[in-house]
Amino acid sequence: MSVAEEVLAVAGRHHMVPALASALLLRGERPDDPELADYLDAIRGLNARRNARLAAEAGDIGLMLVRRGIRPVFLKGTALLLLGIHADPASRFIGDIDILVAPAETDAAAEAIEALGFRRKPAGPAHAHDRVKLAHPCRPAQVELHHPAVPGHLAGPLRPDEMRARAVPVAALAGAAVPSATDLVIHNVIHAMLHDRNLATAELPLRDALDLALVARGGAVDWDEVVARMPLAPQGTAALGFMLAASREVFPWAGLPEVQVPGAAARALSAWRDRRGRPTGRVRRRLANVAEHSGRAWRGLNRAIRPAEVPA
Repeated sequence: MSVAEEVLAVAGRHHMVPALASALLLRGERPDDPELADYLDAIRGLNARRNARLAAEAGDIGLMLVRRGIRPVFLKGTALLLLGIHADPASRFIGDIDILVAPAETDAAAEAIEALGFRRKPAGPAHAHDRVKLAHPCRPAQVELHHPAVPGHLAGPLRPDEMRARAVPVAALAGAAVPSATDLVIHNVIHAMLHDRNLATAELPLRDALDLALVARGGAVDWDEVVARMPLAPQGTAALGFMLAASREVFPWAGLPEVQVPGAAARALSAWRDRRGRPTGRVRRRLANVAEHSGRAWRGLNRAIRPAEVPA
């Protein structure tokens, strides 16, 4: 397998092909292989259009909810898109639009979104954290209403009422909010390591690791608070230790702190390092290029999520 094929294969497994294409574009570089160059251009173009439509979809939903007196807190990839964390909006591949709402507002929120032409999908288990799912035949993303933001047994560090209270306004969408920088980090680690079980399989999802690095580089994260709250989730300390240690190796420029790496995390870290499929140095350099460009944009927007600006 050639170097280009190796990089592309790893990027594909980690939903990072748009990020790789954006990195090359921002650096003014283009692969020598014209077929590969055309492929990356096409992927970036498709994701740019998808994310533009997704941002418009989130805007329509947010406006409708605000008009109904509901303050939506956009989560995960949509939150990062609204914050402009990536210099190129086409960099981040996003699946669903995830929104945190209060339990008492769930039905009203769903009805408001249905007024835009969405339809509810069959209800999942009563204990599910994504209480309601809605889809639209002509919109790019499914909408999921959450309470809490993660499954209940993992929600100790992210108690939903407290998370909503800490959420900060987002300039791109009046009346809507996104999690605080500290909550963005905690949600990232819990979702990637525990909900998706990557700690158990000793995997580092590179898309989530890049998100973590960019948020951390912004400088608004209260790491003491992160360390104090993560033990409230089962295996939370191990999840944090593994993800920070592995992410530091891939993105050394991010300034991620060193924290306790307990036995379970140390074993997972050793397995991750030893695996043949772990990120190569070439992939790391290209992902670092993505983050270098995105990081500069993120620092310029950092004040938007500083804890000091959280409304009382």
